Amino acid sequence: MWRNNDVVFLRIKKKHVWKPLLALVVFVAGWYAALMTTIDFSAVSPPWRAVWLALKTDPPLLVVFLLPLFPVIMVIRDTLGQNRLVFNRRERAIYRRKKRLMGFDDVNALLIRMRAKKSARAAAELSLQSNRGRNIFISRCESYESCSILAQEIATVVSVPVKTG
Repeated sequence: MWRNNDVVFLRIKKKHVWKPLLALVVFVAGWYAALMTTIDFSAVSPPWRAVWLALKTDPPLLVVFLLPLFPVIMVIRDTLGQNRLVFNRRERAIYRRKKRLMGFDDVNALLIRMRAKKSARAAAELSLQSNRGRNIFISRCESYESCSILAQEIATVVSVPVKTG
């Protein structure tokens, strides 16, 4: 956690973020390899011209061509983008990726939920609980203790209690 007088930054480190990106790259490579088998490259000299001709003669093929780009962009943004929360004391608001999540007055408590020991996922999850009952996920932690320490730091900034659920 990095502190300034008016702003507190919380950078959340994610583990295993490269696995979805790698799986998606393999899928998209297969997708485009299958699409390229439908295009006749022997008819026109440069390969890009053959693709352009196929798209020109069959416009719905453009949707099939562009479809995998949307999840790729989203996964790249989640993988490479900074995943941090900004607690702005001057505005009394919490932001993630420049989007306002909620104001300090809207936060009812910080909620730590325990997960089953059988799963391979993290042992605890931390979320903000709003006055309206809406929960905003913050982070998964390896242990309850690490999640509790993080929750206490956030609770001092936002001035709310920490609950276990």
